[in-house]
Amino acid sequence: MPKLKTVTIRRFKRLEHLELELGDVTLLIGANNAGKSSILQAIHFAVSIAQSARLIGEGLAWRQDAFELSINPAQLLYSPVSDVLSLATGGELLEPRPSQIEIEFEDDTGARCTVGLRRGRNRNIAVSIVGRAIGEKLMSLAEPFTVYAPGLAGIPKDERLLSPGLVRRIVARGDANLTLRNVLRLLHRDENAWVAFIGDMRSIFADINIEIDFDEETDESIEVYIQFPGAPRLPIDAAGTSVLQASQILAYISLFKPQILILDEPDSHLHPDNQRALCDLVFKMATDRGFQVLLSTHSRHVLDSFQSRGKVTWVSNGQKVDSQDLNTTAVLLDLGALDSVDYFADGHTKCVVATEDSDQDALRAILWSNGFVEEDTEVASYTGCSKADAALVLGSFLRDKAPHVSLAVHRDRDYMSQDASGKFERRLRDANIQPLLTDASDVEGYFLNAEHLHALNPGISVERIVELIAQATAETRDKSVESIINQRTQEAFRARQKGGGGPNHGAIGVRAAADYDADPAAYRRGKLVLGRLHALLQTELGANPRVYLPSHLLRVESIAEIARRIWPPAAPVDQAVVVAPLFDHQ
Repeated sequence: MPKLKTVTIRRFKRLEHLELELGDVTLLIGANNAGKSSILQAIHFAVSIAQSARLIGEGLAWRQDAFELSINPAQLLYSPVSDVLSLATGGELLEPRPSQIEIEFEDDTGARCTVGLRRGRNRNIAVSIVGRAIGEKLMSLAEPFTVYAPGLAGIPKDERLLSPGLVRRIVARGDANLTLRNVLRLLHRDENAWVAFIGDMRSIFADINIEIDFDEETDESIEVYIQFPGAPRLPIDAAGTSVLQASQILAYISLFKPQILILDEPDSHLHPDNQRALCDLVFKMATDRGFQVLLSTHSRHVLDSFQSRGKVTWVSNGQKVDSQDLNTTAVLLDLGALDSVDYFADGHTKCVVATEDSDQDALRAILWSNGFVEEDTEVASYTGCSKADAALVLGSFLRDKAPHVSLAVHRDRDYMSQDASGKFERRLRDANIQPLLTDASDVEGYFLNAEHLHALNPGISVERIVELIAQATAETRDKSVESIINQRTQEAFRARQKGGGGPNHGAIGVRAAADYDADPAAYRRGKLVLGRLHALLQTELGANPRVYLPSHLLRVESIAEIARRIWPPAAPVDQAVVVAPLFDHQ
């Protein structure tokens, strides 16, 4: 059977013109709202238009390779939105044929079919299908050309028996959660297909068992039960979303045998191991059974599974990204950065500060105290961004897509050696990335500052705060030493992987304690000490102390210098630091 080679989408939602090359497996990646789901919807919508045309226009004949009719929008089997007329680019479907929505299919024999949709008379829509060889296949409900499986988060507690024809119509609408039990029952009627389906499920969920309980003579509702070895037998609506998601996809493949399986983020509810297992299985099934798969994802694990054996298309702002680097893509997915790069490229952000910290109050206070302009700066949390290699990938991508944006990467020093910290800073600066490496062990260490804390909390003297900082430092000594030992042990293990000797745990412990005792202010763990200090200040004041607010007393010259590079002092950097309101002691 011929396979689709390309799909071209014109004037559908934000997709003004997009040509997508298809392989056996085609993977769409990109940030939220990039246009991935719109591509999937457009393809299934075109098939739904053709299926609806066959049902409504029964008796009409193809004329000169074209099939045309006018229908009421409510008669469409599937539409991504309730107002079909709003699906056109710009939000308004027009009457002229040159402005119509078009989805054009081309297979590997060169055959073409274009499904068109435009505004008709009397609030109807005008449908045209040009290209009978493919068009006839698009029209079939018995053998659906596409099956659209959006993410499945749950199913109803009750599902009545439906006729096979109605099940197919509901599936054509993409309402997967409404018919899962009916789909499984239809599949169960074919013993060989059912055995194969259970085998497919067990390749993901070892030894899972699925039972159908329905008596046509007495029952109205279909009951489906799942069971794992040693676990209770449960109704399927009590199953985890990963089981529901996988059973839906695999049952659709086995029952409907589509030419194209469309999966919208099938990884949404699956553990990474199960994501890989599902990807491996779907790819094998597509190869063995001759169907094509088109799916979107945000998952690094799905990308890793498919990138060597399928087409990967990066979508941004409704367009394909031509110069894609899969290694870059993988790192950005791993960092969780794809959802923000379009925002940085399109917005007015002048500086992105990447940090691994999810709690950013301390970092923000330091930035605003040292000349970073708040309205021009985006502080973004990316897990793993403080690793030099990941930071370099993020910086390279931003230079390509948003050259007006400066990147600074925050990293806590964490007892790094001078050699390690120097190498980290040089690698980033050579790539025009600003390294924001803390002077102390972490960013919280900057707030162990008696003058700053007194300015924010004038009810307690500088001298008393100095005493409390010393007390908090002493009380957290052992935990700080433990942090040093853990850090140096990890470094020793990394050195062993590169050919060095194994870690000497005793020597590491002795040296860590000696280093701390020689200079507690340099080696104390800021997070730990500040947490204890906060409690001491709260007891002293009888109220929560103010800590994470910007002030000139948090000035750090190395950070201020980064700000001057990003905002050259045409307007003095100090003007960006608003201090007066923070010292209103009323």
